[in-house]
Amino acid sequence: MTTATARSDSSAVYVAHVVVVAALSTAVFMMTTAVDLGPMGPLVIAEGLYLAAFALAIEVGLAARIALRAGKRAVARWLSSRAREA
Repeated sequence: MTTATARSDSSAVYVAHVVVVAALSTAVFMMTTAVDLGPMGPLVIAEGLYLAAFALAIEVGLAARIALRAGKRAVARWLSSRAREA
């Protein structure tokens, strides 16, 4: 992996985390202020829950990506040690 690719990869993860924090903050704000909206409150609460689910999906995707990358490195190390033994 080149340095430019690694830098753009880490900045993309940083942006994804910023989006997640912003989405969760907005969802919490929407759900806490929905009480003042009367009959429209449940609709706004539902939108806040959808926004929170979106943020959770992004975080799960990032965690899966990290786990897959770690697994790939572990398998590569294992295969290289087997090749040295043979």
